[in-house]
Amino acid sequence: MFQSALRFPLVYVVIASAQIATNTEAAPPIGPPALASNSAAFVTFDVPGAMATYPSGINASGMVTGSCNDAGQHGFVREPGGTMIRFDVPGTFATSSTNHISINDSGTITGAYVDPNGAIRGFLRSKDGSLITFDFPGATFTYPGGINNNGTVTGMYIDTTHHGFLRRPGGAWMAFDVPGSLGFFPQKLSINNSGTVAGHYFDGATHGFLWRLGGSLVTFDVSGASGTFPVGINESGAVTGHYQDARFAHHGFVRDPRGAFVTFDVPGAIATLPVGINNSGAVTGWYTDSSYRNHGFLRDARGALITFDVPGASGSFPVGVNERGAVAGWYGDAVGAHGFLRIP
Repeated sequence: MFQSALRFPLVYVVIASAQIATNTEAAPPIGPPALASNSAAFVTFDVPGAMATYPSGINASGMVTGSCNDAGQHGFVREPGGTMIRFDVPGTFATSSTNHISINDSGTITGAYVDPNGAIRGFLRSKDGSLITFDFPGATFTYPGGINNNGTVTGMYIDTTHHGFLRRPGGAWMAFDVPGSLGFFPQKLSINNSGTVAGHYFDGATHGFLWRLGGSLVTFDVSGASGTFPVGINESGAVTGHYQDARFAHHGFVRDPRGAFVTFDVPGAIATLPVGINNSGAVTGWYTDSSYRNHGFLRDARGALITFDVPGASGSFPVGVNERGAVAGWYGDAVGAHGFLRIP
C-alpha cells in the first residue's frame, strides 16, 4: 500500500446528540438490474509529471478526482474526455490527503489542505476552477470527508475535542456528535442528497451510525461483528461497508433502508472490503486472495458478483462506482501507482 505525504492522527472523540434509534427505519427496498457480464474496457491514466496517481472519487458523468505526488502532493480532476487538470490551494504545503478527496455530480470537489503553518483546513473547488477555503468556526483542524449534489459538505473538526460537521452551500455550519462515543472516523463519512451522513464511531468497539438533518441518529452493528465500518450511502439510504468477525477477518455488508443486513464475501477471499455504493445498489471494492494479492469486485443488489484486475497490475483498488456502472480506482505495478477506469 501507499503512504500518504499528508498524515492525520487517529481520532478519538467524546460525542453527544439526540433522538437515538437502533437498526430499524421505514423506507423502500432497492431494486436494481442484475450485472450483465464481466466484459468491460479499462482506461489507465497518470497525472502528467506525477510519480503516483491516486483517484479517490467518481461522479455520474465520469469525472474522476484524487491526489497525485511528485515532490509535493496535489489535487487533480480528470474530465470524461481524458483532459487532466492538476490543482493546488495557493500557497499551501500540500493540497490533498491521499485517498480522501470527494466530488459531486456538478464537478465540485472538496478535500483538505495543509497551510504554511501546518494547520489542516478545508477547500471547495468548483468545476470552473474557482476555489474557496474554510474552517469550522473556532476549530484548529477541519477535515472534509464527503460532498453531496446540493454542495453540502460533511467531515470532522477539532476544537478542544473532535466533532462531526455539515457545511451548507451558503456557508452555514452544523455540528453533530454520537452519544457515548470515544472517537469516530470522519475520513470515511459519506453523505447523500437528503443530508443523511453515514460513518463509524468508537466506544471500545467500532459501530456504524446514520445522522440526519434535524439531529436524528441511528446506530447499528452487523450481528456478531467485533467491528462495523460503514463507508458509503446511496440516495435510498442503503449503506455499504465492511465488518470484522471474532477473528478480525473482514467481510462485506449492505444495510438496506429498512435496516436489514446482507453480508457477503468474494469466494476464496481472506478479506472483502467494499468502498462505495451507487443508486442501483451496486457495490464496488477490493478483496485479498489467499496469496495476499488484491483485486477489484463489483456486486449488484441481487447478489451477482464479478471480480476484475487492471491488466498487468500487481494490485487493483477501486474507490467508487457511478450510476452508469463505471468504476474508478488505482492500481500498482512495478513502476508505481496509476489511475484506472473500468467501463462496462
